[in-house]
Amino acid sequence: MSKRLNEKQVAAIAILSQPKRTMTYEQIAEQVGVAKSTLFEWKKLDHFDKALNKEIVRVTKDRLPDVFDSIIDNIKQTGNAAAFRTLIQAHGMLTDKIEIESKSTSTNADDIRAEIERLRGNMNMED
Repeated sequence: MSKRLNEKQVAAIAILSQPKRTMTYEQIAEQVGVAKSTLFEWKKLDHFDKALNKEIVRVTKDRLPDVFDSIIDNIKQTGNAAAFRTLIQAHGMLTDKIEIESKSTSTNADDIRAEIERLRGNMNMED
């Protein structure tokens, strides 16, 4: 069951999520009607943090094309390999390499077939 935000938390999220906010935590707390420490306590709550992050994404997503353009310009000017890697990862064009190691002791087909038959026999005995 997800916890619901109260009106003051919703108001705080609306202010905290603004990209170019100039208000301090003291000012936000005063406007919302809570203590500054309450804001910090709210930020520790999973449901508040998730709602804040969701709102930040919502209010900034229209600016992403500009951000990507500036990243590309920066990469061209500086040759920043880390920024390039991050950009292509964001586009799903680069993934982390995942290696899987088999712990099986049976490596040939005959051993595998024998194990399958053994398991089938066990299943028949249970019926």
